[in-house]
Amino acid sequence: MKNLKFVFILTLSLFGISACSNASNMQANLFSLENYLKIPSEVNHILVNGNDDLQVLDVRTSEEFGESCISGAKNIDVKSADFLNQISDLDKGGAYLVYCRSGGRSATAVEEMRQAGFNNIIELDGGITRWEEDGYVVENDCE
Repeated sequence: MKNLKFVFILTLSLFGISACSNASNMQANLFSLENYLKIPSEVNHILVNGNDDLQVLDVRTSEEFGESCISGAKNIDVKSADFLNQISDLDKGGAYLVYCRSGGRSATAVEEMRQAGFNNIIELDGGITRWEEDGYVVENDCE
């Protein structure tokens, strides 16, 4: 009976270690340098079921942002002269979703953020245009 109890406890311990390792691997895969570009369905899944700490960054102009945005987004225009200064106020250890209109500016923003020391970044493939085309909701009159 003692041996059965030992095997049971050992099995539970190994399962717990494996579960932690899988969660850690999932987090690493989510933000990997090779797989950071996510299609709208993947991003929606992450926003609905995933990382509660994920900050959404819209890197379009304030005028574009004012017309529509993804819920909860913060606007930091990648083309503004103080983009690097604005991102320096962000937590480099935080997790970020970056998007623009169609993907060009967000690619620039992601590159600049990586050079500034940010590692946990995903980018919305096709930007807010593809997000809307794929049927996902945007907010209007964003501030």
